[in-house]
Amino acid sequence: YAQNASTEPAYAPLIAAARTLVANVALRDAIGRNATLSEKRKALFDKDVSNALSETRRWLDKPLNLSEPLDFGMVSPAFAEARQVGRAFAVQIYVQFADGRTKDAIDTARDGLRLAYALEHHSLLGWLTGSAIEPLILNTLTERLNQLSFVDCKRLFTLAEDWAKTANLLEVALERERLASLAQLKAQLNQNEADWKQTETQLTKAYQQVVQLQRQPYWEREELALPEGTAQASVLAGVLRPVFQQVSDKPVRRLAQARMLGCHAAIRQYRWENRHLPTTLNELKIGDMAIDPFTGKEFRYEIKMETFTLESAGGYERDDKGTVNKEKRL
Repeated sequence: YAQNASTEPAYAPLIAAARTLVANVALRDAIGRNATLSEKRKALFDKDVSNALSETRRWLDKPLNLSEPLDFGMVSPAFAEARQVGRAFAVQIYVQFADGRTKDAIDTARDGLRLAYALEHHSLLGWLTGSAIEPLILNTLTERLNQLSFVDCKRLFTLAEDWAKTANLLEVALERERLASLAQLKAQLNQNEADWKQTETQLTKAYQQVVQLQRQPYWEREELALPEGTAQASVLAGVLRPVFQQVSDKPVRRLAQARMLGCHAAIRQYRWENRHLPTTLNELKIGDMAIDPFTGKEFRYEIKMETFTLESAGGYERDDKGTVNKEKRL
């Protein structure tokens, strides 16, 4: 797919940068579990890595034009490679923290989240790729929270708040996916007009159910029950069910991660100002940033000696068939 994957203009520069990074030996060494700081520095000094990151930033600074209909044969197969760009950003964040360049590290984290957000516009696969990049960035940040100065805490809170306010692009991705899937299926199934209309209606209802589910508070959601219709529509809806179940909780988890990151920054900022931890999250006066989107209540916060714990309730457990168990949380 190498030639075709570069033919969608909107993502071509990103895919080119991603392939450069996938092929780079120094970066592969730098992202290993036991990679040393020296190996990470070596990767960042590599000309190809440096150029690829610069090209990605230039691409991120330009408006994303998605006026063309989604074509599954173009960028989608190459999106897995885009994760390597996220890994490269994570390496850069680590080195910047090691060098005491905390402001630069937070700015690079913002670039990593911008990358994820740009991918999430494209399709369901793009959305999943973007949501996989976000933890790469987040984990590298959270490992170094104790290095933050008062000013750094303010800067990180702003980043987390901006991230939490970004739109849930799953709806956008699903709509592009729906239109492309229907066009592809119509050509493949070769149904008469009446049968196709029923298939189209049933599959559209399946997508719409997921969208409606996303708009409900998490604790009020009911089990996803995809509609039945023609034999083809029922089979396809059955195939889609586990995919939809896989993604339905992810936007809530993403929001919880963004808000918790903001809470961590605000708690540390409060400690710098007052020389002690806040007794409750309410003392931070950060509004919805202290609210767990899984419950609609404040995150669980507990002081333990000189430190603290901050927890989200998390999503409901699912069994092997994807059925929700509201008695158990992840």
